[in-house]
Amino acid sequence: MKLEDMKIGIKYIVTKTSDDESLHKGDHITLDTDRSLCSITTHGWLSRESVKQACIGMECEPDREWADNKIKQLQKELERIFCNYIFYKED
Repeated sequence: MKLEDMKIGIKYIVTKTSDDESLHKGDHITLDTDRSLCSITTHGWLSRESVKQACIGMECEPDREWADNKIKQLQKELERIFCNYIFYKED
C-alpha cells in the first residue's frame, strides 16, 4: 500500500523503507487529519508538506493487531450499550 491509499486514523506498519529512509520497515505510522504523518514508533511526525517526498518508495499495510484490538473494544462497547438499552427498555 502506498501513501495515496492510506486512510486517516488507521494505524499502519511500514513494510518497505522509504527511499530517503525517513520511514523504516517496521515503523508504526498513522495519517493525521491535516495529512501529516505521525510515527508511533519514533514519537515523531512529518509535516503535510514533507510527507509526499518522505514516502517515496515506502510501502505499508494496516496494523492488523491494532485493528483486531479496535474491533474487540468496539464489540465490548456495543454489548454494553445493548445491555443498557435492554435494561431501560424493560422498565
